Parts: sequence; C-alpha cells; structure tokens
Amino acid sequence: MQPDNKMTGAKLVLRKCWQRSDRILRKGMTKTEKHLYEFGPYRIDAVERLLLRGGEAIPLTPKAADTLLALVTNSGRVLDKDELRKIVWPDTFVEEGALARNISALRKALGDDIEGSQYIETIPKRGYRFVAPVKDLSAFTQMQPDGDTQTSPRNGMRWAAGLIAVALLILAAGLTYSRFIRPSQTAPVDIASLAVLPLDNPSNDAAQEYFADGMTEELINSLAKIEALRVISRTSAMTYKGVKNKPLPRIARELNVDAIVEGSVLQSGNRVRITVQLFEGKTERQLWAQNYEQDLRDVLALQGEVASAIAREIRIQVSPKEKQRLAQSRRVNPEAYLAYSYGRYCWNKRTPEDFQRGLEYFQRAIAKDPSYAPAYAGLADAYALLGSIGSDVRPPNEVMPKAKRAALEAVKLDDNLAEGHTSLAYVRLSYDWDLAAAEHEFKRAIDLNPDGAPLVCALFPRQSSTRTGAD
Repeated sequence: MQPDNKMTGAKLVLRKCWQRSDRILRKGMTKTEKHLYEFGPYRIDAVERLLLRGGEAIPLTPKAADTLLALVTNSGRVLDKDELRKIVWPDTFVEEGALARNISALRKALGDDIEGSQYIETIPKRGYRFVAPVKDLSAFTQMQPDGDTQTSPRNGMRWAAGLIAVALLILAAGLTYSRFIRPSQTAPVDIASLAVLPLDNPSNDAAQEYFADGMTEELINSLAKIEALRVISRTSAMTYKGVKNKPLPRIARELNVDAIVEGSVLQSGNRVRITVQLFEGKTERQLWAQNYEQDLRDVLALQGEVASAIAREIRIQVSPKEKQRLAQSRRVNPEAYLAYSYGRYCWNKRTPEDFQRGLEYFQRAIAKDPSYAPAYAGLADAYALLGSIGSDVRPPNEVMPKAKRAALEAVKLDDNLAEGHTSLAYVRLSYDWDLAAAEHEFKRAIDLNPDGAPLVCALFPRQSSTRTGAD
C-alpha cells in the first residue's frame, strides 16, 4: 500500500460528503421527470426502469426492462430481432438466445401466454410485437428523500452541516495519521507464481458472461508470456468461477501460488473497463489495485498493459523480448473480437453442439476481419475437435484438412500467436502423423507462451495427456 493512501482516502471521503451535502440541500427544490407507460393493469417507469402492478414492483433484470420498454414504445409495430437486439444492447455483441430469454422472462412476469398473447406477440422468423393498447403518461414530481416525507430546506441544511463536520474530522484524523503515527512500510513480498481468478461480470447481464471469461483467458495468456512467472492455467482457474465463499488464502493453497489476481470487466458500447486487484495469497493482503478503461479496438493493448503493471508490482524479472511481446498489439475490429470471444466461450464448453456453434462464430469473426489471426486458430480448433476421437461428429477426412488450412492461415497472419502454433501442432500430430513437425510447432508455441504446456492440455486434453504419458 502506498504511504499516502490514508490521506487520499480521507480526501475522497471529504469530497463524497461534500457532494452528498450538496445533493441534500437541493432536495425539495428540484423537480425530476417521470415518464410512465400504462397497459392493462401494468405501468412501466421509463426513467427508473421499473414495472409496477397496483403500486407493487415486479422484479425484472435491467435488460429485460429495456426489452419491455423497447416493445412498449413501439406498440403495434413489429420489431425485428436484430433491431430489438440493437436497441437493448447498443454496439454490444450478445448471443442469439439472450433476446429469447428476455422475452420468456417478460411473459412470465406479465402472466402472458405464448399461444394467446395479451401483450407480446411472436412474429415467426421476424421478431416481436407489443399488441396491448398503451397509454403514454408523463408527470413531474418533487424529489423525495429516503423517507416518506419531503426534506425541508432547514432539515437539509442540518444534514449537510453534519456531513461536512464528519468529513472534516476524518480529514483531521488522516492528517494526524500521516504526520505522526504512520506505520513503516511493509516489506516487499516475494511472488513467483499467481492465479487469475475468473473476472466478474458486474453488468448482471448473463449475455455478457462470455466477454468476462474471454478477458480472463486473455489476461492469463498475457501473463504467461513472462517466463519467470508461473501462471495457473485457465482450466484450473475457471473451476473457481462463481465461488464466493472460499477465502483467498485457501484458494492460494489449493493452487499452490504466492498471489491471486481478482477483478471485474465491463463492456459497454465500444468501451472496456477493467478493475484489477492483486492479493498476497497467504494473508489476503491487497498489494495493488487499478482501474483501466480503453476503446474496445485497443483491447489487446489493454491486456498487455494490465499484465505489465502486475509484473512491475510483483517485481518479477521480465526480459526485453518479453516486454516487447507484451507491448505488441494491433487494433481489432470490435465485432470480430466479440464474435471470436463468444466462439471461444462456446468452444470451451466442450460439447459437439457448442463446437459447432463456436465454429459459426469464428466464421463470423473472419467475415468481419479476414486478417484476424486468433479467429483462424479458433476455427482450426473447432474443426479439429469435431473430427477427433471422442467427438466423432464429422468425418476426420472432411474436417481435418479444413483445420489444417485454418491453422496455417493463423500462423501466416501472426507468427507470434501461440494459439496458432498449438492448433497447427495438433493437426500435424493427430492427422498428418508428422511427429517432427508437431514437435517443432509445440516448441514454438511454448517459446511464445512459457506456460504453454497447460495451454496444450487445455485445448486438447485427451491427445496431450496421451502424448505426455508416452514422453
């Protein structure tokens, strides 16, 4: 922790208290607009995104509420699925089933029947239409305090004065702490291994879960480029997805690591915001935290920046070549990147149906950006496992040549992409039976990603475990 963090915290508290006091003083004098739509026994507040029946709130997720508002404000008109998705998730890529789940949740909340719809009608092969009559109501209401009665100016001033007094006391305490009783700095922690736990999705939108998982994987891959640092594989890290009640020291012991990285990621439009925290494994002491925000087109640079910052904080040795790899990045087509991320999300589920779905999204990514190498590596992996022993979904002589072409294209477009060399190595090993060529590609992949052995095992568990046993 930096020496002046206590003072910084006190200043932040003072600022927040001042802002809070200003808001309190304004209460009772400011009017806010409420925009209501009424249909049947229901009302929806367009400002609060709140569905009401007889004054009682009916719980909806934020995106379900947005879907209902889009339908209500376009009552009587057919909204195509693509148009509706763009309204609810503007400039954001989501899976096709997300919209259907929202419609299902709305029908359940409204007591609607798909067969005899009173509110939401399905238009086959097109989209949806809101069929109930809608009244557009607008009203201006006084702002209300947290309680049931309006805040008077006199009470507001008392509250504001009280908050400012508390803030000044906190600031004074911070000055005293900083000046006289600040403890000595903690000795540096020796960290040679870490795990990146699955990044949280704070949007509460299940349709964006794939993006958080994809960013977790990319951050792991970026850190794995540092040879002096042992990074736990994605497969092991993802077993802790959704685990909230297990202490970090226990997770660190289970994974045998010195440090844990936690955080969250949020994609909105063409912006990405990531929050990262680094903890000492055995004590759960926070060593570092930072927020980053970047254009989605620069997401690769963002991943490298976060990995480099973590490396600096743990004082791990990073070679000039590794620094160059972390700094290397290219701008990406946002739609191609999001389609690729969702393809990997499907592929990692490891079912024949998800391999096929992943294949389709990798093809979409390539259609958006034919020069995007990771999409070709993903395409190769999807074809390869569709034709592998254990899946047997499609004949090997049909899909393995396609996997080979895609893998060759991936390494042609980006020879520094470890995933591309891993994909090609697998084809050389399992289809060409060219052990020397496979070994060359595997070594190249591990050179690019020193923790490449877990990567190979994660991509092709059956084959890589067989090979390891033979070695």
